[in-house]
Amino acid sequence: MEIVSPQVIVETPPEHIEEYVRMIERYGRVCYKSEERITEGTAEPFIQKYMIERGHESVLEHCSVTVRFICDRSASHQLVRHRLGSFSQESQRYCNYGKKGLQVICPPSIARRAALYDHWCAHVEQAENEYNYLLEAGIPPEDARSVLPNCTKTEIVATFNLRQWRHVFQQRALNPRAQWQIRELMTELLKQFSKLIPAVFEDMQRKILYKLVFEQKGDVDD
Repeated sequence: MEIVSPQVIVETPPEHIEEYVRMIERYGRVCYKSEERITEGTAEPFIQKYMIERGHESVLEHCSVTVRFICDRSASHQLVRHRLGSFSQESQRYCNYGKKGLQVICPPSIARRAALYDHWCAHVEQAENEYNYLLEAGIPPEDARSVLPNCTKTEIVATFNLRQWRHVFQQRALNPRAQWQIRELMTELLKQFSKLIPAVFEDMQRKILYKLVFEQKGDVDD
């Protein structure tokens, strides 16, 4: 058994993403027939004023970003609830963890309490032993997986258009009631998006930073 940490990896090449602001401006100006106003440096303010501030976010649907999530099964189940996306997930049916080794993710609430952490590790190791026992008895991985815990690590690749990513961040990064793992992943991803496409995501990242400042002062209560 190996304990790993959740992480996110943006798969769409940065050089592709760099073109998105100019593409969005071109598509958005079709609505106003103002293409003649396109010059160097007009894309960002146009997107912020006419797309973001005015809620004209449908134009953002013309561009998409693909991201790889390394998380546990419980977090992946939350991600796929966002139905306006495409998903490719590591299959427990076909992956043989008797050969690959089982990787798991431990919740911080357990990891920081030594006695509970030892208790948790013992039960996860027992589940791994039961899984391997079933494999050795000739049970196929698709059936042996029934004893694996929710903390089993999975990888899932998700593609959303930029408008849907804003919705996901609203629900999973900015929502204080979001579950810890998906909130942690989405907060980190929003940070990366705000650097890659600041015209589209910087306003949401500012909300995260604003909230962190007030949390440190004790002025925000979740």
